[in-house]
Amino acid sequence: VQHCPSPHAAFQSLVEFLKPGGQIVFDCYRLDWKSPIRGKYYLRPLTRLLSPRAQHLFVKAHMAWTYPLTSAIHRTLGLRPGRYASSLLSLADFRGLPDIDEEHARELSELDTLDMLAPRYDRPQTVGTVRRWLERAGLTDIEVHPGYNGVEARGRRAR
Repeated sequence: VQHCPSPHAAFQSLVEFLKPGGQIVFDCYRLDWKSPIRGKYYLRPLTRLLSPRAQHLFVKAHMAWTYPLTSAIHRTLGLRPGRYASSLLSLADFRGLPDIDEEHARELSELDTLDMLAPRYDRPQTVGTVRRWLERAGLTDIEVHPGYNGVEARGRRAR
């Protein structure tokens, strides 16, 4: 829903399709104190204007310098690969995950960086805002919490 012009309207339109007793489960990017320092929000105003081919070429050029730089930063500071510097520099980083070799990690990083920089809209939400959406929609069994990708939420339409 975060890639829609109005995430709330997108959520509401999905709720309309719920049958009595049906459940909606979704996630969206989380708006929190770290959001303003995530590099993707500085690059996306440019990258979202590019054609898909130009976006991919941009990501390849961007990774040519950020991938080795973030590796050096993490190694120097003793940090786990794929975290802090990567987020600041708009790089999705899959290094250090179990059962993924270096070539596959780089390929996943490139694809996810493209996914991060290409969308026209990226409207993260707070946990409280998402909870209010579910409550105002009259859903029950509501669960909303920070999750892997941001805010994870679920709710059930009354029978």
